[in-house]
Amino acid sequence: MLLLLVAGIWGLNYAAMKFLLAELSPLTIVYARFPPGSALLFLLLFFVEDVKIQRGDLPRFFLLGATGVSVYQFFFIYGMRFTSATNAAILLSTAPIFGTLVSGLARYERLTVRQVAGTVIGFIGVFVTISRGHLAWTGGSLQGDLLILGASVLWALYTVLARPLFARYSPLKVTTYGMAVGSLMLVPFAPFLFNAAELTLLSLPGWGWLIFATVLAFVVAFYLFYRGVASMGAPKAMLYLYMVPLFAAFFAYWLLHEGLSPAQGAGALIVFLAIATVRG
Repeated sequence: MLLLLVAGIWGLNYAAMKFLLAELSPLTIVYARFPPGSALLFLLLFFVEDVKIQRGDLPRFFLLGATGVSVYQFFFIYGMRFTSATNAAILLSTAPIFGTLVSGLARYERLTVRQVAGTVIGFIGVFVTISRGHLAWTGGSLQGDLLILGASVLWALYTVLARPLFARYSPLKVTTYGMAVGSLMLVPFAPFLFNAAELTLLSLPGWGWLIFATVLAFVVAFYLFYRGVASMGAPKAMLYLYMVPLFAAFFAYWLLHEGLSPAQGAGALIVFLAIATVRG
């Protein structure tokens, strides 16, 4: 049940981003969420585990911070600005496919015929989702779709880079340090990119969505997810992530009045088939 709750929270987070983007600039959202959220996650780690890491692992944590937070968040939040919540959720779910491809190219593992086939199927699903069933890519959401797809590639790279660290640290510690380091990378640019005045004009519902996106979708959901990983193992826990696009589509329909086109539904099914093929 906890992992189902996590999938629901992460699915609702897509709608939360849409509501926040109606009142705040993308960069303000990034700065309002990640430094405070990373501090809370670090505090949680301090109480449930310990905060010790080997100094030699810092360069890899910096790479995690850059790919999984700093650059990734710019792709994600600007992508959300231009595309639908449903499309974003479907396209981000391709990260396992890209992760398998990156692992093969980096020679962390050998690509099998099944994984290559799954990757090809996944790209077909991406094309159907972005093109909405048309041969020509048109519409204002194309820019957002491509940015979200870039975010998916970055998240895949993050998971591959994090793999050696999981042999020495818990998933919660790896995530916390990756997020914390990535947030620290944002701090020097805050005077140029962060407009705190926007927060003074944020509505009460807007503050509610911001707190939800920072505390629940960031800190609480990550903690509950890794509790689920510890109790049932990563393969079974990862299955619940396939529910995120379904929750995202439901909340987008309910709260944002987004429709689900036949092409989006078909694209989602093809992407899920690709993920199942890649994971074997």
